[in-house]
Amino acid sequence: MRLAILLVFVLAVAASAAPVAEVAAPAGAGCEWVAVKGIDVAWSQELLQDGGWAIASQLASDYPFYAEAADDFLCGDGRPVVAVEWWGAYWNPGAPPYADGFVVRFYANDTGGGLPKPGELLFEQTCFDFVEEVLPDQTWWYHYYCALDPPFEQAAGETYWLSVQAVYPWYEGGQWGWGECVSGDYWGGEAVYVFDALGIDEWAPVSSSDPYEHRECAFVLYKDEISPVEQASWTRIKGLFR
Repeated sequence: MRLAILLVFVLAVAASAAPVAEVAAPAGAGCEWVAVKGIDVAWSQELLQDGGWAIASQLASDYPFYAEAADDFLCGDGRPVVAVEWWGAYWNPGAPPYADGFVVRFYANDTGGGLPKPGELLFEQTCFDFVEEVLPDQTWWYHYYCALDPPFEQAAGETYWLSVQAVYPWYEGGQWGWGECVSGDYWGGEAVYVFDALGIDEWAPVSSSDPYEHRECAFVLYKDEISPVEQASWTRIKGLFR
């Protein structure tokens, strides 16, 4: 499958970073989302499968380069989030090497100023023990899963923001971005981001960058207890996805 992707190459004199990249999203057999067995779903926003954008969300200390994307969700019954699943793509030029880890953050909701955005940081965990698997017939798109220890404690009826940020070297790898969800799963405010390479040091809507369209991120939150099989061995988690 050929991929249509906007490539911004690293030059010897200067580096150029893109806030979003258009990547042909996965399609066909084996790409449909199925919940991880043995864990209840708290929230889901499925990956767009007929073409989509990867939203830059990356910590690259070698540039230095800091981009962080976040999207909001609603807590249902108040049970804690024990695991997070998401999708993302490499570009510019892209993996390998692969990300060293992912920083998962949860923020309170801030509605001040009229624009919903992340407020107080409530939870942060750097996931080094995570699942990363390339999607069928893909080069750029990957699927991820990470358990949270401790879980994220939340309150029923509250709005929160999730952030997933790759720890990924710019000069050795390129860029990583968080995948876009289907429009039918849009909820609340649109995804927001900060992007220091473009001088965006406060949360701004993703639509503030070209192509100036509303976009939200693809992720799944799981609640309750992690299954005994999942606890037993990270190497067996991939078998739980289908």
